[in-house]
Amino acid sequence: MAVAEYRLFRQAVTIRQDDYQNLTIKTAESLRLTMNEIQRLSYMLMINTDVQAFIMQDKIESGSSDIQTIIDAQRQLSYIKSVHPAIDSLYLYSKKSDYLLEADNAFFNIDAMYTIFFKFRGLNSGQWRAQYLQPVHVNTWMPEISVFSKRIEKNLLVFEQTFPLQNSAANAGKLIILLKTDYFAPLFSSLLSSQKASVWLTDSH
Repeated sequence: MAVAEYRLFRQAVTIRQDDYQNLTIKTAESLRLTMNEIQRLSYMLMINTDVQAFIMQDKIESGSSDIQTIIDAQRQLSYIKSVHPAIDSLYLYSKKSDYLLEADNAFFNIDAMYTIFFKFRGLNSGQWRAQYLQPVHVNTWMPEISVFSKRIEKNLLVFEQTFPLQNSAANAGKLIILLKTDYFAPLFSSLLSSQKASVWLTDSH
């Protein structure tokens, strides 16, 4: 290869590298923006008085007016679910009552209702509790997992936050946000020009 041809080749390679680097930076910025949005919505729920009342509430007697606490917290979950297109569903767990609340359902016996209303692939109720409810998770982005919900199987990303914000070690409850993987896919599509390329979304842990 002549010197002039080599220089042209190197110049073309450098331009391609610069273009791909810029594309990667833009993708990272878009992804960071989305992740920050989810964390801000999580924070809004964490400080909401209706949500906090549910977390700190004891078990509710049949016919008790305390059921309103669940209705109020559920309304907050429904609102947050409606404001961001990446959110598939949200779960709110109270360690004190052992209730699990979703935007459309309230689970008063998690172990009995787990396989009927929702299920994480490969995990029974006890394993799901051990992985998602018992550990302390602070702004944690967990791996994609297949979830059965409303008779539909979906691949979803998991974001978790432990209550309360000021002392997560108290481990009083959990906020679990399930996110649509197909919302994130377009962010990476321009990077995957090779069939051998892959993208992993993970946090610093």
